[in-house]
Amino acid sequence: MRHSDILDAWEITAPLKSLRVLKKPDVLLSLPPIYLSKPPGRDEKPARRGSKKHGAVYYHVIKHGFSPREGNLPTHDALAGYVFRVGSGDSVLESAAAAQRIAERMDTQASLHVRLGGDNPARPQDDEAWTCQRALEATVCAYVFPRLHVFIDTLTDVERGYFPRLGVLDALCNPRRGFHAIRNLNALLQQSDTGRPRPAWRLCHKTYAAHRLILLQRRDSAERVVITPPGVAVSPALSQAAVTPTQVYDLIEGERYSADGPAPAHNPLLIRATAAAP
Repeated sequence: MRHSDILDAWEITAPLKSLRVLKKPDVLLSLPPIYLSKPPGRDEKPARRGSKKHGAVYYHVIKHGFSPREGNLPTHDALAGYVFRVGSGDSVLESAAAAQRIAERMDTQASLHVRLGGDNPARPQDDEAWTCQRALEATVCAYVFPRLHVFIDTLTDVERGYFPRLGVLDALCNPRRGFHAIRNLNALLQQSDTGRPRPAWRLCHKTYAAHRLILLQRRDSAERVVITPPGVAVSPALSQAAVTPTQVYDLIEGERYSADGPAPAHNPLLIRATAAAP
């Protein structure tokens, strides 16, 4: 395959039986790592007229990928991994954790497709705060789940046609809130107070549903990071997470604030912290 050396992976959406050609050694040697994506099954296609399911609401959703909730995935010696889809109604963090568990069990890699559009092709998704938060959660997943390659759909706004939705860039490629949030989050997670690059983080599994917090902890120290969505009061959130703040960063503006001073609540924040004293 020409130019295969510049490809990280090749995602194939096809029934497993159609991959028989991959049994040929000369074909495999010329291909990049192959990830299998599941095409829509019979239960996801429109019901035929006259059937029991006819009359149900059907949205023309072009989707592919396995659900992270699926138990048994097909196996093939040629596959390096699988593609998992995260719909607009699915939790990014929970779906990523499930995909990571499957990849660990099968000793493969996984590609996580995070949708920024809804399931109704005629209904626009124009909530920029929701898009920004989803982009932040997807970025966190890329740091804490080593077997996942995270893909956000879409990069730029889709203003017309099917599934109109916001991206992290507008239609003229000007940065939106999600762009600034991803950029600043990357910069902060890739450094530490000691200047060492790219520390390893783990996601604390305890959930804080009341404030929708994301709590990370370094694997080699007691340092913690709390990421808050916009509109969340910082003090109650930190009290619930049982941490003491040391630095506060605005993920949209990139500004740093004193840990004991006021911080803007209308933007997502990253708060460096330590575990609170008992």
